[in-house]
Amino acid sequence: MAIKCPKCRVTVNVVPGGWTFEPPIGCVDLAGTSWGEKTELNWCPTLAAAMPKDTIWPGRTQRALIEEEIAMVRASK
Repeated sequence: MAIKCPKCRVTVNVVPGGWTFEPPIGCVDLAGTSWGEKTELNWCPTLAAAMPKDTIWPGRTQRALIEEEIAMVRASK
């Protein structure tokens, strides 16, 4: 299964045992956050919304923290 991010050029591919991100760049939703500085896709709100509802997204345990930081960054702009 491959899912394209509606906001950037990243495509998530489900592979045995996990995920791959092509190209392996950071999430545009996480730009300006400490998560974005890591250029990780721990929990991308846009990609998560595009995923089928039964999909277990990597980093979902950190979802609330990530969303809170995104909100703070956006509020300070």
